Amino acid sequence: MGCCDSGSGEQGSRPRPLPLLNPPRTSGCAGSAGGQVRRSRVQAWPVGVAGVLVLATGCSTSISRSSAPPAPYVPASSPPAAPPDSTPSKPAGASAVGERVFGRSAQGRPLVVMSRGPASAGRRILVVGCMHGDEAAGIGVAVAALGTPPPPGTELVVVPDANPDGQAVHTRQNARGVDLNRNFPYRWQPLGHRGDQQYAGTGPLSEPESAAMAVLIQQLRPTASVWFHQPVDIVDLSGGSPLVERRFATASGLAIRQLPRYPGSAVGWQNATLPGTTAFVVELPRQVPRTRQRAVAAAIRNLESSP
Repeated sequence: MGCCDSGSGEQGSRPRPLPLLNPPRTSGCAGSAGGQVRRSRVQAWPVGVAGVLVLATGCSTSISRSSAPPAPYVPASSPPAAPPDSTPSKPAGASAVGERVFGRSAQGRPLVVMSRGPASAGRRILVVGCMHGDEAAGIGVAVAALGTPPPPGTELVVVPDANPDGQAVHTRQNARGVDLNRNFPYRWQPLGHRGDQQYAGTGPLSEPESAAMAVLIQQLRPTASVWFHQPVDIVDLSGGSPLVERRFATASGLAIRQLPRYPGSAVGWQNATLPGTTAFVVELPRQVPRTRQRAVAAAIRNLESSP
């Protein structure tokens, strides 16, 4: 179940922010060179219908963890060349959505980030559509949110699928059997063994997907972040700003309550590492009707315009 996917909220002092990691480096991949993202024109997309993201196997990635600071955040641009079946679903009505690959999964699938709005915006909203591969309903909701331009001064950034290997075979864990939502550094613990439902990996950020997400988040420093899970049908009080979380629950029509806290979660790490920002879990129902999709997308737009 997705109810085990919340972040911090435990008592105690917050740890100092982690040093920035180097961004993932790719070898022989179009769109990157030496860890730098090659920029190109922003692509205008035709009207389409948001759906499930299908990503093909690409070249491999090694995550560097030297002390050198990462490259500055580069706004999303046109993606590198990929086979036809790896093209992300396009948001309805999107006229200026950028896209780039920011990392690779354990099996080499691209980790894609999309954005709409100025990269120089003072407010940035991050939406992660899928982290557990068997909880993929948030992919379509996240991509659909890009169909409406964000308000002035706001950039909307979407990672449709943070676990493409798991999503491809409908498993919670990544291809190495690790629950990515137990693999982040904040209060990480060595839970389980490979293949267990909540196996935490060999150490914090041991997985290329979680390591790439950590780099991206520290570069973006989003004002607010929404991480979709399933199937509990609530907004979780995840340890960030209760005001932001309750506002989202009201706008989306979802109930709100606090779920159990587990070590190594993404939102727990994010709230501890980036004080003054808010990351929270939104648990979608097992089946998400169009009316609920529209309500949640409207809540994201409300989040974009909230102070």
